Amino acid sequence: MLGILQVFCTIFSAILQTTAISNEFFLYGFPLIGIICLVPLYISIINIKKTKNFFFLFALQCFFVHLLSSFWLGFYKDFALFTLGASALGSGFVAGISSIFLYFLLPKIKDKIGLRILSFSIYWVIWEWIKSSLGFLAYPWGVLSMTTFKWAWINQIADITGRYGISFLIVLINSVIAEWIIITFNNKYQKETNSYKFSIHAIKEASKGVAILFIITAFYGIVKLKEPISPIKTMKTIIVQQNLDPWLTKDDTNSIMTSMSLTEERITEFEENERADLVLWSEGVLKHPYPVSDVFYTKHPLEESLVDFINRMNTPFIIGAPYRVSKANTKPRRYSNSAILFDKNGNVAGHYNKMHLVPFGEYIPGLTNPKIAAIIKSVAKISNGWVPGNKITIFNIPLLSQQEECDNDIEYVELTKTATTKAIIEKPSVSFSIPICFEDAFPQLCRKLFLAGSEIFLNITDDSWSLTKSAEYQHFIIAYLRAIEFRTTLVRSTNSGLSAIVDPKGNITDSLPLFEACSKTVTVPIYKRTITAYAIYGDLFLYTLMSIFIFFIILFYCKPIEAK
Repeated sequence: MLGILQVFCTIFSAILQTTAISNEFFLYGFPLIGIICLVPLYISIINIKKTKNFFFLFALQCFFVHLLSSFWLGFYKDFALFTLGASALGSGFVAGISSIFLYFLLPKIKDKIGLRILSFSIYWVIWEWIKSSLGFLAYPWGVLSMTTFKWAWINQIADITGRYGISFLIVLINSVIAEWIIITFNNKYQKETNSYKFSIHAIKEASKGVAILFIITAFYGIVKLKEPISPIKTMKTIIVQQNLDPWLTKDDTNSIMTSMSLTEERITEFEENERADLVLWSEGVLKHPYPVSDVFYTKHPLEESLVDFINRMNTPFIIGAPYRVSKANTKPRRYSNSAILFDKNGNVAGHYNKMHLVPFGEYIPGLTNPKIAAIIKSVAKISNGWVPGNKITIFNIPLLSQQEECDNDIEYVELTKTATTKAIIEKPSVSFSIPICFEDAFPQLCRKLFLAGSEIFLNITDDSWSLTKSAEYQHFIIAYLRAIEFRTTLVRSTNSGLSAIVDPKGNITDSLPLFEACSKTVTVPIYKRTITAYAIYGDLFLYTLMSIFIFFIILFYCKPIEAK
């Protein structure tokens, strides 16, 4: 039977982890708490002898972390029952199930403190991978890499290991601290005995190893932060944050008119020879689906149609809108959550359909089945959901602001059928991808976009429904690591925050205030593409840790430990 102290320590651990992650009090998180947040959990589970108790403690900890850190999912309109309640229970259950592998291993290494520290740390990283990669249920919130935003010198390692290297280092520190507490206050360790001396030696050696790893990581980070970088070109972009929740109205007139007004404010600020390369609106601004609504937006809004406005601005636009993917005259009609690229004349130049949808929010399995749909719709007022996209899309636009600057110095020779050996100098342009909403939280998807040729990431997001600062900051803190992993620029344009520009070192170079209707002209730096170790090998570091864990199981585990 579990003791009250073990349950208390587990819940306390969850509270500490929630405090270390971005929250309403510490918007950027609290890294010092992050390096001790798992200590109570470690102490609670290390000597558990029953499978069900081990399962329960891990499930309890992860359930509370999810519930407390992602409480704002409860504001996800009619989906709150699923997005918060079901996901919290699911997170706890999956954590409990996966913890069984650690449970079977620990008794075999109970006297090997170094291996115990290493095994717990590896398991925790594997657990974070499971919760972040579990198919459509993947939810990379509540992970330890979210606690270190303020420690930029630690986060630079992400261009080699991804976020899992950061989490691994944090868990190692937690585990070493926990072992010191155990040996200090556990009565079974009698001082001056060989057992005590051996344990002290083992912890000291483990502490040295972790300290060396920490120093190497910090040194690498400091070197990377001091390394000079300069953009090879820039993109003058107008970021528009209309601060309107599109879910609250059935009509998009107000959202469009507000966005148009905020855009024109910035356009009119340009001097005679200046111009913008791109206007970036947020996710879900338009409600009528393309391509069937292209005629509709030539007449709507009535004061000035969207197409006429784009044409008058004479600038390409990116706008979040639905895109119909079902064939004409078929029911039910199916749509994707998409980003539409309009050329400077207001014509649709291309679109990208969101590939990774929000579980139980944008996508619910079986919803196309009439019986399942009827059951779900009786619990929550939902539509037929979105259809996930199935292809990577890379956009390319000319950098007109730079062409005008270069016209006096460069002669452009167009390639024609009659061209022979004339030197061809391409006009400045930029290739980019548009991960939509929480797609910027998934490095594997962004890796595909990067390797396909994306020079920068332009993210459009709608988090206005969350009503909380912590939700906006958490999303940003998870996403900003993409800039470090691929050493590229990340631009986030949201309808309420956090709209920002992040450089390849993870620095915020520009931003807009939360929950304010505003816009800003920003000069987006574009750097020479650097193919990082993470871009080449992906989560090789994670897979190496998995291999080590499996090796430990094979080496030490002969048969399941029977519950006593």
